[in-house]
Amino acid sequence: MRIAAGILIIVGGFIGSSFWREFLGNLIILPGLVAVWGGICTLQRKRWGWALAGAICSILFPFFGIPAVILLIKSKGKFD
Repeated sequence: MRIAAGILIIVGGFIGSSFWREFLGNLIILPGLVAVWGGICTLQRKRWGWALAGAICSILFPFFGIPAVILLIKSKGKFD
């Protein structure tokens, strides 16, 4: 579940920031970067707070973001 959540966070953050950048400009890059960093932290099983922040930022693209948040919360006990 943790690996799936990490991949969903990275993909959701990347696609979401790319999509919304057309409408909101460069302001939306920061949540995309936080989502990618949170996905990396999720895959490494470190920094639960960053992983959760990344999952929340990946909701920019809800198709990937919402399942990522659910999977991340279910796998909270696997973090160091």
